[in-house]
Amino acid sequence: MEKVNYSYSTLSLITIINYLKKGYLKRERENYEYHIKDRDEFLRGIILGFPMSQIVLDNSNKIIVGESLINILLDFFEDKIEISNGISKKIIKDNLSLFEKDKFRRKTISDILENYHNKKEFRLRFSTLPEEIQQELENYQLQYISLNLPNKNNKEEYRNQIFYYLNKYR
Repeated sequence: MEKVNYSYSTLSLITIINYLKKGYLKRERENYEYHIKDRDEFLRGIILGFPMSQIVLDNSNKIIVGESLINILLDFFEDKIEISNGISKKIIKDNLSLFEKDKFRRKTISDILENYHNKKEFRLRFSTLPEEIQQELENYQLQYISLNLPNKNNKEEYRNQIFYYLNKYR
């Protein structure tokens, strides 16, 4: 096998989401499986600004590694995901001042805070987060690796080996 060349770069999450919607970035699977608690803890970490693992793209901008995380983020940005009650409460506790600041501008946030303070159940979506958190998420910088895979005849073999290697030794 020939040596693989690569480069590192970053893009904002909103740019990645837009590239996915326009087809500039390609996914193998749009359906994915995850444990809901893991998914929600991942989203909480992103909201807290924790770094996310790099994604890896091949020559054709197909996602090789990190696809399930990107799918979760895309679904979250499109309001297809509701974060569980327990994790939603942690997110509000982590960001109470931002929710309090937005409650006067948006009834949705006011209702969520009322449920939070009265210990009632609720679930957060991207659209129900304070605007400041939404903007921080949109501007979140995600590092990606662009691979320049040699030998077009063996691209699938390279993709599979890189996927295996990166998932095993991360």
